[in-house]
Amino acid sequence: MRYLLLLTFVLAFIPNTQAQKEPGEFEFVVVPDQYSFLFEKDQYQLNSLTKFLFNKHGFNAYFNTELPNIDRCAGLYADVIRDNGMVWTKLTVELRDCKGNLIFKSIEGRSKLKEYQKAYSEALRVCFESIQALEVQQPEPTILVAIERKSEPEVIEVKQDQVYTYQDYELRVGSDDAIKVFHKNVEIGSLVATSKDDIFMVRTDNFYGVAYKTEDGFTIEREKEGQAAPEVILFTLKN
Repeated sequence: MRYLLLLTFVLAFIPNTQAQKEPGEFEFVVVPDQYSFLFEKDQYQLNSLTKFLFNKHGFNAYFNTELPNIDRCAGLYADVIRDNGMVWTKLTVELRDCKGNLIFKSIEGRSKLKEYQKAYSEALRVCFESIQALEVQQPEPTILVAIERKSEPEVIEVKQDQVYTYQDYELRVGSDDAIKVFHKNVEIGSLVATSKDDIFMVRTDNFYGVAYKTEDGFTIEREKEGQAAPEVILFTLKN
């Protein structure tokens, strides 16, 4: 009997032989537009910041309303959990699969700041330190082909020698398709291509972020030091 109990105890600590998928093996992550501990959609821009940070660290992040026609079980579903405290604002990020299985839980992010937006932003960024350490680069999502397809999706092209402007900033498309960022005619950085034709990483001396090619130009979610959440700006084609 003693040996049977010992065997039962040992088996309880043997890991499951069926390996659990890693976050990088999934194709995308869905960010909710509202967290349960907040009172409105994207309050304090916390949901937008979550999406931005996932994109920044190698994930293909979407709000649920943005999801293309893809297999919902090919992705992860994010949630931010708040642990109530008197002094600290404490958050953790969870990633679950379509069946509700916990795939990853971040370290706890803490902040003593009293202003909610700044506290949530600081705590969330600490959570993402453990997510950044995963060094994820999710593969491009597999788009499911519809049974009936009346027309081909429009391809938004970036033409050579075009210039897009926002205030005293410019995006200049060169003959080699490289997109450079200028501020007052001084080159400060560039747009770096990703696996998606219409999404770029923005790296400059003044700010960094994510750029999306649209019919009107480029929409950039830029992050600057001291900002609680990314700022959305639009570069339009220069006449």
